[in-house]
Amino acid sequence: MPLDYASLSNELSPAEVKDICEEVASRQHGMDTTLSEFATSSDQAYKNGAYTSDTNEDPFNEDQFAFDSHKIVFSKAARLLMEKTQSVVRPNKDQAFGNLTTRGMHVFTVASNARKIALSLGANTFLAEAIARAHDLGHPPFGHVGEAYLTRAIYEFGQEYLNIIGAFKHNIQGVHTVDRVTMRRGEIMGGLNLTDQVRHGIASHDGEMDKTKSIPNRKIFPENLNKDLQDYFDRIIKASAYIDFNPDIRDDEELVKEYRDKVCGALKTVIIAPATLEACIVFMSDVLTYCPEDYEDMVKLGIADRNQLPTDVAKKLGTNGTEMMDRLLKDLIIHSYGKDGVFYSKEVGELLNKFKREFLYPRYYRINQWIYSLAGHPSMKPFTSAHTIRERMNYLFRSFYTALDDKNKHASNPIVSEFLSDRDLHAYLNSMPDDGYHDIRAVIDYVSGCTDGYFLNLSEDTL
Repeated sequence: MPLDYASLSNELSPAEVKDICEEVASRQHGMDTTLSEFATSSDQAYKNGAYTSDTNEDPFNEDQFAFDSHKIVFSKAARLLMEKTQSVVRPNKDQAFGNLTTRGMHVFTVASNARKIALSLGANTFLAEAIARAHDLGHPPFGHVGEAYLTRAIYEFGQEYLNIIGAFKHNIQGVHTVDRVTMRRGEIMGGLNLTDQVRHGIASHDGEMDKTKSIPNRKIFPENLNKDLQDYFDRIIKASAYIDFNPDIRDDEELVKEYRDKVCGALKTVIIAPATLEACIVFMSDVLTYCPEDYEDMVKLGIADRNQLPTDVAKKLGTNGTEMMDRLLKDLIIHSYGKDGVFYSKEVGELLNKFKREFLYPRYYRINQWIYSLAGHPSMKPFTSAHTIRERMNYLFRSFYTALDDKNKHASNPIVSEFLSDRDLHAYLNSMPDDGYHDIRAVIDYVSGCTDGYFLNLSEDTL
């Protein structure tokens, strides 16, 4: 049966779609290995003030973007993602909930999709895959809700810390993680020493709300990537200084709602644009991946019903996660081919946004009820404490900060006995800004690196 090219786009002619599909097939089968004129070639890899092609002393002359990807895969932070929340905290690991998406599963799928898109478009697959594998390394326990708890804990510990460090954002923490926190197994020197393109791509993957396209900022050259990163960090901190939380709010659900209103509102206009086509691919691949994943998790939990999908969404995007991901991928590739950017067709872009706004997002509050009631949930036994996640977070902040003030007296505290003892302390501290706030940054690094279960164990043992 001949392919119906007309069904793949209502913007391009069937002949145009056919030509694109044939060229994409040629790339996917390895018959065309040339890079697109818009791709980032590996000899443009930039790090430590120089192009790596001019400084590479590796006898195999390994591709630096491929080497970045290798280092990320073997880092401790990447392995911990398998036990961190994506959208739904898994209250147990029995058959009923064991196949809910974890942050690690999500990253694995984003990397696979990003590589497929990059290969199809003639972009640099090594760079796209490296950014994708690292893009969520800064995520704390409990997913995006965990960002709210962490920001509130920083604020309640001392408002001045929020003015110096800024609200907690996982994309910024991701850069800190690869720069100073994580390391490959067996090493004590923190940081992965990644290329600037990958580090910038980690920061610029965030902020995808309702975006149907992503175009690289070609004004940012390799030599300026670090400057652009620092400018973004500074603007986040400046905007965070105006955040003022209500001290009377104690309910976890209200706390998260306040975070979304005040923090997300204050930082909404502070963005960092992707600087490469490959970073744009990851930016779009992230949404393309999590929407079908979250949808399937909602169906698994009984929060969503396939029959409730809007008719036009179901007809065009499908009624299951596999169909949705496949159709989104095909539309994205077809309408991005030969362009300096990544684009959905107008029809699919609008339907994807409709799916998010009218179907996914209204159901998120029901997913998050797992988190709000987690501490007292019967499936969390042997956790018997009724303390909320907010109370646990605040307690750990105080405990860890106190321990860092006198490491000898608190040698058995986990932040001293496990986190600091596992690394070259001198190098770790020297990698931070020289502003006198090393201890609070170390607390944030440690807490944000915890898996859901480890966080609950730590707080249960100490409360």
